[in-house]
Amino acid sequence: MSVTRATLPIQSAEWSTDPTHFVHVFSNLLSQAECEEIIKSHTNLVPSAPTIGTIRAREQFDDPALTAKLWSRISHFYKDDRIKDEDGNWWGCKGLNIHMRLAKYDSGKINSLECAS
Repeated sequence: MSVTRATLPIQSAEWSTDPTHFVHVFSNLLSQAECEEIIKSHTNLVPSAPTIGTIRAREQFDDPALTAKLWSRISHFYKDDRIKDEDGNWWGCKGLNIHMRLAKYDSGKINSLECAS
């Protein structure tokens, strides 16, 4: 399967009409085996910011090789994308931050790989 990207608006009364507030969600970015390898190689998860109904543990790590692999699979989505900020400056995407978080959500046993800001 090929990687797909969905653009979802951030729902907020403050930003309800602002098309620049959104998140991109990728599907089929990593294979099941790649996900399992990442999860298996990070065993130092610690409890972090639990919310009502969710118990989360996470590990923060730097992984230039992983971010290079991810970027190689999604960079074509950002080839011509530019965003204008509130000061009128234009920004383009050049790569991914190497600071990663692996999060395990005990409620439902969901694992998620997140890019750190």
